[in-house]
Amino acid sequence: MAPQYKDYCELQTASPPIPISSGPGGNNNAHALYCPNPDCSCIVIKAGVAVKTPTDVSITLPPYITSPTSPSAAAAGSLHPPFYWKLTDMMQFENIGFTKPVEHSTPTTSISSSNLTLNNSDAPQQFQFRYLSCADCDVGPLGYHHGPPTGQNPAEQVGLGAFGAGVGGQMEKEFLIAADRVRYKCGA
Repeated sequence: MAPQYKDYCELQTASPPIPISSGPGGNNNAHALYCPNPDCSCIVIKAGVAVKTPTDVSITLPPYITSPTSPSAAAAGSLHPPFYWKLTDMMQFENIGFTKPVEHSTPTTSISSSNLTLNNSDAPQQFQFRYLSCADCDVGPLGYHHGPPTGQNPAEQVGLGAFGAGVGGQMEKEFLIAADRVRYKCGA
């Protein structure tokens, strides 16, 4: 059987249903993740490498371009994806591109993601985001990576943001790919 590439909506509406996650606790990506551009065959993450993590509703992804040759092409991905595929090491990607840092403010209320709880101040915190894109055709953003709050020493960031507390107090990075902004390779 030849492999088929399906987007997130196709997996959700398939009959019979196609499982999207597998592994311990059913939280790893069951399929290899590919660039959403149908003219690109770039693999972003191999099957079983990423972990399913909830969407942080305080983070809004900008609309993305589905084809680098047609910037007005409508995107299928939402501004608030259903969930993200998380990696903790950029070397876990097969192919990924990073933008230059972009400033982003968090709201003044507390937000939380898988290992992030912020605020306790009246002013929004500034973060430097790097949006993630296809390394071959530059379609994106497919997701994001963000560092510690701007102006704070990274050595003091244990427990904050994308640099959450890891094993032994070491900083853990997060690289997040939106579930509905990639294609899934199903079949052999």
